[in-house]
Order: sequence, then structure tokens, then C-alpha cells
Amino acid sequence: MNTLPLIGESAELAITSYLEYLAREEGVEKIYFLLAQHATESCPIPKSLRDVIRLPASIQKKWLESCFEKLKSLKERNIYEAVVFPNRRRAIKNC
Repeated sequence: MNTLPLIGESAELAITSYLEYLAREEGVEKIYFLLAQHATESCPIPKSLRDVIRLPASIQKKWLESCFEKLKSLKERNIYEAVVFPNRRRAIKNC
């Protein structure tokens, strides 16, 4: 069965109605799962700054901007403060 691809408003309506169906029948978690799966297939999610540096320049720039924006937001809400560690002391690992 050959069907024409949906474009414009009809595509948007089809996608919206399918997402509503998924949210109603499968739950929002299913949508998050599908979005995360697509994101990891199209561009792997870096786990460290070293992984970000290995990405292509255009994607690397977006990741770094996002990281700095997140750090700025955390700093503005007084979530953390920068400190100097005493000798032979390390920070607790965190994400």
C-alpha cells in the first residue's frame, strides 16, 4: 500500500494525535523512553567532559553551552558553592 508522506499541518496533526494516544494508552514514560532512545541513536549522550570534547564541533558547542547554562542556573539558585579542598582530599563523585 503506497501512501503519500504527510507534510505540513497534516503531519503535525498526525504526530500530535499519536503522542496523545501514547500518553493515554502507554503512559508518558513510554514517550520519554522513545525520545531518549532516538536521541542516543542520532547522537550518543556524553557521560563526561572528555566525551563532549570528542564530539563533532557543532554538537560539541551545543553541549558545552548547555553545560554552562546548567551550571549557571545551579549557581544562581545556591545549589553549590566552589571550595578549595585541603591537601589529600577529594570531592565526592556526582553527576
